[in-house]
Amino acid sequence: MIKIVAFGNSLTAGFGLPVGCSFVDKLQEALNQLGKDVKVLNYGVNGDTTQGGIYRIDEALKEEPDIVILELGANDCLLGEPVENIEKNLSNLIEKCLDKGCKVILIGIAGFYEDSNPYEQKIREMYKRLAERYNLKLLPNFLEGILYNPNLTLFDNIHPNQDGVNIMVKNTLPLVLETLKEIA
Repeated sequence: MIKIVAFGNSLTAGFGLPVGCSFVDKLQEALNQLGKDVKVLNYGVNGDTTQGGIYRIDEALKEEPDIVILELGANDCLLGEPVENIEKNLSNLIEKCLDKGCKVILIGIAGFYEDSNPYEQKIREMYKRLAERYNLKLLPNFLEGILYNPNLTLFDNIHPNQDGVNIMVKNTLPLVLETLKEIA
């Protein structure tokens, strides 16, 4: 059985969703429906930042995952953390995963600010740069089309509701399937 660790923040953890309806639960369900012998483990922590991820990545890697879906940076962005710090932390996390022989799928976050905002542009460029540097599959924006859409989010217009989670899974699934082919 192939192990996938979904390592992230509240978007991975399933903030505000009923039990069994998180991104991880729905990704597991989608993979099961495709007949994949895969176990997806939820290492999402509400409110986590890239710095927080560094403190807990070793615990997740004890699971000996084949694939790590790395989804961090949203809370850093909301806190206005310097992009250089976010990039350094994500590099550290990616390298730890790669050193353990894991395939890494990088999940970006964007859209908290207007596209013309220099910070927003730097964040988008950072995820692309990391994906290129480490030759990773990248989903540029986990919340594409979801963020600030009241039909797809909870009360805060950020966290996805169940329909939003379904879109996140739909957008992530092709990258997971491509990565599974590389392992088989």
